[in-house]
Amino acid sequence: MKKTLNILLWILFALFFIVMGLLVATQTPWFRSTVKNKALELANKNIHGTLSVGELNGNFFTHLQLLDVTLLEENSDTLITIEEISLKYAPLRLLSQQIKVRSVLLDHPDIRLSRDQDSIWNFSQIWPKKEAKEPKTTKPFGFVVILDQLLLREGQIAVHSSDSLIPERLKP
Repeated sequence: MKKTLNILLWILFALFFIVMGLLVATQTPWFRSTVKNKALELANKNIHGTLSVGELNGNFFTHLQLLDVTLLEENSDTLITIEEISLKYAPLRLLSQQIKVRSVLLDHPDIRLSRDQDSIWNFSQIWPKKEAKEPKTTKPFGFVVILDQLLLREGQIAVHSSDSLIPERLKP
C-alpha cells in the first residue's frame, strides 16, 4: 500500500512540474516568437496581402498584446496600421460554451480605404474569392460570444473614392 501511494505521489509530482514547465515555457521570447511567426505564416497564406506584427506580448491565458500591426495589399499599399491591439479574455468561460472577451483596445488605428473606378473597395480584395459551391448543411455555432468593451484610441480613417458623398477623412 505504501509503495502504491509513493508511486501515485511521484506521478502527481511529475505532472505538476510538467504543467508548471509548460506554463513557464509559454512566457519565453522564443515561444512568443514561434507562435507569432506561425500565426503570421498561416494568415499570409490565406490573404491577398501581407500581415505583419512587430511584437507579441501577454501571458496567453488571460491577455494578449500585439504591437505594430500592419496589413498591406498585394501591391504593397498600406491598408491598416495599428500601434497596439490589446485583448483581455476569460478562458475558463470556454467550459460553459462562451467566448468572453473582457476588452479589445485598438490604439492609433490608421485605416486607408479606397474605391477604384469599378466601385470595388481595396479591403474586399484582401480575402480570396470563394468559388460558388452547393450549399451544405452546417451546424450553428455552439458558443455565445460576449464582448464587454471595445476601445478605439486616437484613430483615423482615410477614404479615397470618386463618390463625392463619402468624406475623405474621419477623425475623432
